[in-house]
Amino acid sequence: MNPPDPISQSFIIKIWIEDFATDSQSAVWRGHITHVPSGIRKYVQDMSQIARAITPHLIELGVDDDNETITF
Repeated sequence: MNPPDPISQSFIIKIWIEDFATDSQSAVWRGHITHVPSGIRKYVQDMSQIARAITPHLIELGVDDDNETITF
């Protein structure tokens, strides 16, 4: 097995619909994001949670989260 690449991070994001949209309400989605090297999985319910899960790993690579906008 090759050692992890020191200048990249890998994630798997899986998203699914739990409740479909109706005339009176929006669809409800859920998901999880898995950090591949560690296997740590975090469950999410909105896009900002995905960014928050990824940000610490990007900071390890030298991304300055005060000056970078990490959005989806």
